[in-house]
Amino acid sequence: MKSEKPHILYVDDEMDNLTVFKSTFRRDYKIHLANSAEEGQEILRQNPQIEVIITDQRMPEVTGVEFLEKTVQEYPDSVRMILTGFSDVEAIIDSINKGQVFRYITKPWDKEVLKQIIDEAVLNFQNKQAQKEKLAQTDGGARPETPPPAPNSEDQTPYFQELTYLLQKTCLPSAQRLGEFLPQHLIFSRPLEKASGDFYWLDLPPDPDPTQPIYLGVGDCIGHGISGGLLSVIAVQLLNQIRQEEGFAPADALLRAFHKRFSQAIPAEVAGHFLHLAFGLCRLDLSAQQMQFAGARVPLLVFDGEEVQEYKGDTCSIGYTAYDCPAELSFTLHTIDLHSSSTYYLFTDGYQNQFGGPSFTKLKSQPFRNLLQTLQQFPIDRQGPELDTHLDEWTQGQVRVDDILLMGFQVP
Repeated sequence: MKSEKPHILYVDDEMDNLTVFKSTFRRDYKIHLANSAEEGQEILRQNPQIEVIITDQRMPEVTGVEFLEKTVQEYPDSVRMILTGFSDVEAIIDSINKGQVFRYITKPWDKEVLKQIIDEAVLNFQNKQAQKEKLAQTDGGARPETPPPAPNSEDQTPYFQELTYLLQKTCLPSAQRLGEFLPQHLIFSRPLEKASGDFYWLDLPPDPDPTQPIYLGVGDCIGHGISGGLLSVIAVQLLNQIRQEEGFAPADALLRAFHKRFSQAIPAEVAGHFLHLAFGLCRLDLSAQQMQFAGARVPLLVFDGEEVQEYKGDTCSIGYTAYDCPAELSFTLHTIDLHSSSTYYLFTDGYQNQFGGPSFTKLKSQPFRNLLQTLQQFPIDRQGPELDTHLDEWTQGQVRVDDILLMGFQVP
């Protein structure tokens, strides 16, 4: 006997979005569509078994977060997700804090990626049901779920650290698909706290098509922990929007638009000196074996045997509009031939800023480059453990001072 399809409720005020969603997923799930929050509530009353609730954020009268918040008490086991094309950080925070949202997904969505997320949500629902059944068998009844305690007024830092970490986990791209395009790659991430101001960004085609360019980026927000993590969420949302709006733009044009939009997104009273980030961006055309690089205070290093080539980023940070860094800013474009014998690295300054050694000084840039040169004797999947070992030896157990992020790759 064939098992029943999972029930999915999708709420959106735009009929075209509802139609596309149903036509895309009707073979995989039992789809319920609602054109308003009120319709969604009625569908839930008639179908309380719905496993997953997906809603648009920007709707008239009731936002997606407000709609999901109303469902928490009556349908606690349903898995909730927000789908939106807006980089609304306040909405992201509210969705996780009030609406108990499982994922925050940006438009336009990719079919395979969204299906994978929905499948994870269905599995999450099924696990909840299984735990309830097991508990009912062991002690005669399921205990009501206890909501997480609100942060006390004395120390709210762990609470907001966890919240920021969840925001990053929800919004930052997954590196899992990178291996479909670049099987030989490395992402070495060592946050100073649970949330990190260092982040990477990826824009990959739905399928491994070598004729379509791919984008890789590494960023370093001012600050770390909560402040840096929140800035990284804003940055990734803006990058996603810009890439969709600008198409397959050159690396320098995308970086220029990122600088302008980030400057506009930050309130004037904290802009300029206080909220900005370093960012390095690569645009890879694997069919032509060429890469473009543009950077804002992030370099690109290329190693080929004993030879090393450094492409420096420009001196102005993204969003920094003081002194000689205007809002309308151009970045240097580097065009580089790709070779399978070369290894390419983007990285933040975190590793080289770590204190240690006999004199307890910063590692600094040249010794770090020398370290990367020695790593060329190892395959790229071995380089992460070697970086860890050297970091432990250098710091000698002392507290680290900065987030660390390095992305390395080789082309097929």
